[in-house]
Parts: sequence; structure tokens; C-alpha cells
Amino acid sequence: MPLTQFDARHNPTLLTVPLGIFYAVTKDSFRLRKAITARPVAGLVCALGVSVSIWHLAATREWVEFRHYIVHVLETRQGLVSWESVLQTADNRQRRLLWSMSFPWTNPDFSLEILPRQNIGSIIVAPQNYYGWQPYDVMNIKTMPNIPGIIYKYNDP
Repeated sequence: MPLTQFDARHNPTLLTVPLGIFYAVTKDSFRLRKAITARPVAGLVCALGVSVSIWHLAATREWVEFRHYIVHVLETRQGLVSWESVLQTADNRQRRLLWSMSFPWTNPDFSLEILPRQNIGSIIVAPQNYYGWQPYDVMNIKTMPNIPGIIYKYNDP
């Protein structure tokens, strides 16, 4: 997700730059506008739209696979789930998706958001060698977000 979305930031440029140039060149000239809107140019604009759409379809497919695996991990494990164990049980494709669609500091938040549940029995934590910013300390339930209706049970014996 994050890396994919980060890469997707260029997609609007693929459409807006050609369309912006088209508008700037043709806005004052009816003759030129008619010539440029001929089939070859319209086909080019359609091809740009289709190519961007294909990328989005592929990214959505990968997101669904990524989400499915994370939900499976959260439903089948209890307690604090190490990032390393999530990677260890993943196949090669899932591992690639895990690396490309997550940032370490988002794992606990993502664990709360991805699976609708009231009793939080499992949370995926950041990698052991990650020393960056964390929004809260998952080891201390008192620092967890106070969300109405949510009960944190991942530290229960």
C-alpha cells in the first residue's frame, strides 16, 4: 500500500500534462481544436486513460491479496505478533507484498483498522530492529488509542 501509493503519485501527471497541453494549445483556435480532436489524438488520450486504469486494477488486486493475508494472520494468532513471524510464514509473493505495502510504524494501527472486531486479541508489531517513531507503546495497553467499544485483550494470559 504505502510504496504502491507512493509510486502512484505520478499517475495524474500521465493524464494532466497531455490534457493541459491540449487545452492550452487549442483553447483559442477552433480549427486547431478540431484537428487535434481527430481519432488519433482521441485514441492517445484513451490509451493513457486505459494504461493508468490497468495499473490501478493491478494495484487493487495486490492490495486485496495483502489485506487477505494480514487478516488471516490476525484471525489465527493471539497476542503481539512479531513482524518477523509474519514474514516467516508468508510465501514469496506474500513476502514481497508485505515489504512493498507496509511501513513498520503502521503495523499496530493497521492491525486495529484492517479487521473489524471489538476484542483486540492480536496486533502485528514493528520489526525488532525498527527504532523509529511509534504512535504508542503496544506493550503498555494504557498508551493504546481509547476507541469506544474496543477492548484490548492481546496481553491477557
